[in-house]
Amino acid sequence: MDILAGDDTDSHIDTLARFISEDTICYVECRDEEDEHYQELNRMRGQLESFRMRDGGSYRLIPLPMPSQNGILRVVRGYLPHMQIF
Repeated sequence: MDILAGDDTDSHIDTLARFISEDTICYVECRDEEDEHYQELNRMRGQLESFRMRDGGSYRLIPLPMPSQNGILRVVRGYLPHMQIF
């Protein structure tokens, strides 16, 4: 993925997805088909869906809304104030 518009981390991976427990991944989701990141973020979602844990089970995926260009990492952390981020 190229650099995200408005992102100052050069699209660091934990800006887009991160483990919040050993079996759960939260990730940025884009539902706006007109958004410049729509196709790549949906491709990333498909990749996350294909990941398997050691026991063969699927990870629990938690989509977070694609925020405006105010800084994805700051917004993602704002959605998860009660969870420990790894």
